[in-house]
Amino acid sequence: MSDQNLLEKAERFQVDIDFGLGFEQMIAECGCSCDSPHITAENYPVIGTGVVQQEIFLVDFGRAIDSSDAVRVLAAMGLEPARIEHAFAFGKNHSKTQRDRSVVFLGSPGVKLCERPPYIDYWGDWRGQRLLKLGHWYLQWAKGCYFAAIKWEKQQEIFPIMVDYNSTLDQMIAACGCSYNNPNITVANFPITGIGAGIIKEKIFLVNFRQAIDTSEAEATLALMGLQPARIEHALAFGERYPDVQHLCPVVFLGSTWEGRSPCLCRFDNKRALDLGAHKNGWTRYSRFAAIKKNPELTT
Repeated sequence: MSDQNLLEKAERFQVDIDFGLGFEQMIAECGCSCDSPHITAENYPVIGTGVVQQEIFLVDFGRAIDSSDAVRVLAAMGLEPARIEHAFAFGKNHSKTQRDRSVVFLGSPGVKLCERPPYIDYWGDWRGQRLLKLGHWYLQWAKGCYFAAIKWEKQQEIFPIMVDYNSTLDQMIAACGCSYNNPNITVANFPITGIGAGIIKEKIFLVNFRQAIDTSEAEATLALMGLQPARIEHALAFGERYPDVQHLCPVVFLGSTWEGRSPCLCRFDNKRALDLGAHKNGWTRYSRFAAIKKNPELTT
């Protein structure tokens, strides 16, 4: 079956993801029984703000398929795998839907586990109870499984920030409040254009490509999405306003570069860090790339 036919046959469901609930409350409202003690916020971080409405596509490939092939076919359809927050919302909003199949969410493979994406099992329990289980990335999924996916353009998380260009770089670093700041992040190495221009409203788009990726490919893909890499000043404003995000995943700012390295907000020993990542090493599947549109709004 062609990719277009698969997309046309995919069942579609609207869900509301309330990021304000927190991980445990999301699980509770999902209504599924957790089949694994490893389904935790630490292993399956959820990142986002507010309430987000999203369309979920349930794709049936009509055959047994492994995870990597499923992701490739979804990408050819203009889709990406749904994540654990989509599983929670789907379970909550559509509790009586598709009770005869398992629904797989490949977008959350797990951080500390060995590639264990979650799935909702509707037919593994004789009482009809819905179970939230963990599968294995490297084993084939049986024929008959549904794969939950979302439109590629909706996979970005959007975070409003305010960049204060009246502040110096050192003042921005202090306001960001990381426990560790790479000593090479200096005015000489990372000059900021626009100092004295006032306070600028920006929207930071966090993009996760769901795979290991090199710098040039990440930059090219952001450009195709109508975005440009965010810079050091965006990193510091983002870290100041959203200090918890970097505990969940590294956030990369490719718009500022010194000797082949760009700023990253990450964590060391559970402490926040502002560090530099080397372009030549590439980026892991867990990295999120911060990007902006081209026309920020001047406020003061």
